[in-house]
Amino acid sequence: MGWYSVGVNFKDKTTRFLTISLILVSILCVFVFSFLALFMGNRSRTTLNEVGTIYMSGMSEQVSLHFETTINLRLSQVRALTTTVPFQETVVTDSTRQLLAYNAQARGFDSLGFYLEDGTFDMIYGQSVELIDPEPFFTL
Repeated sequence: MGWYSVGVNFKDKTTRFLTISLILVSILCVFVFSFLALFMGNRSRTTLNEVGTIYMSGMSEQVSLHFETTINLRLSQVRALTTTVPFQETVVTDSTRQLLAYNAQARGFDSLGFYLEDGTFDMIYGQSVELIDPEPFFTL
């Protein structure tokens, strides 16, 4: 009986030790995985913000370059239009107006007109336009 009671006591201590160890390891795992989940979530959020910032600045640069290219193309078309049409400073004849209208239409312009000093347009081709802010045109 003595030998058996020592074995049962040893078995109870081992079972209790293993049970407590399993509970403590489980609690430790919950804390470690919770910490990792919070830490990685924060890092993911930070990384996504950085990637979004880089993407948006790149897109902004691309849109600016596209806008600049489009404006430069249109300005070069206007320069070509003005160099191909002979222009007298005082009188614009009907043949000059027809030539301007043809060149504007060939270059894909929606409208073309002279902007007069009184703020009105002398339309040559297309529909009349209305300026929202005419002041910068007077300073040129």
